[in-house]
Amino acid sequence: MHVVIAGAGIGGLAAAHTCLQAGFRVTLLEQASALRESGAGVQISSNGTKVLSAIGLKPAIDAVAVRSRSFHVQSFEAGKSIADFPLGAAAAERYGETFYQIHRADLLDALADALPPGVLRLGARVARFEQDAQGVRRDSGLGRCGARRRADRRRRHSFRRSPVDRDRG
Repeated sequence: MHVVIAGAGIGGLAAAHTCLQAGFRVTLLEQASALRESGAGVQISSNGTKVLSAIGLKPAIDAVAVRSRSFHVQSFEAGKSIADFPLGAAAAERYGETFYQIHRADLLDALADALPPGVLRLGARVARFEQDAQGVRRDSGLGRCGARRRADRRRRHSFRRSPVDRDRG
C-alpha cells in the first residue's frame, strides 16, 4: 500500500516514520522549498519520547535535547511557588520514558534526516485530495487558466492505490 502525507511538519514527519515502520510505501509532500521551523521550543513528554524511541530516533533526540529535571510553577504576582513537578529520572521511572525540551528545528532535522531518500518531496503543493474506490489523487491546484492549466494537467501527480485500510493496526 502507498501512503501519501501532505505536510512535513512534526506530525507529518512522525507519521511518515510510523507508516514506513509498518511496511507502507510513503510519499511525504511539502509545499515549501525547504523545511523551516516555526516557533522556538518544544516539550516532549514521556509518551512522545516513547513514540520517538519506537521509530528509532531517541539517540538523535537525546544528542540535542535537554533532559528537564523539574517543571516549576510560580505565581507571577506574588513570586511564590505554586507547584514543582519532578521530571528527570523520577518521571522517567514513573512514566516509562524521558521528558525533553528541544528546539523545534532540531526536532525537525532529526525527523527529516532519518527518512530514506525519495520519501520527502519539497516544493510539492497540495490543493486538495480526491478519494474514490480506486484510490486517492492529489491536485496541486497550480493551473487555473489557459496554457498553465493544460500544463498542470500533464504534471498532475496521481496516486491510484487502494484506499487506506482502516482496520489495519
